Amino acid sequence: AVALFDSRDDVFYPSKGWYIEFVALRSDQTFGSDFNYTRIAFDLSYYVHLRENIFAFRFYKFFLCVLCD
Repeated sequence: AVALFDSRDDVFYPSKGWYIEFVALRSDQTFGSDFNYTRIAFDLSYYVHLRENIFAFRFYKFFLCVLCD
């Protein structure tokens, strides 16, 4: 499952806006995988234009759970 919010003014060279993404994936032997695991990732970026400068702030968190059955 993926949830995405993107309010940046440009995809390649943003100068303002937010980029927020949440991803949750489950791999299971029921679907033919060799391993059971859950992968969760959260990505948060904020861009702000102040005078001649562009500041970018980013937070990224990744979680992999192999024993979460």
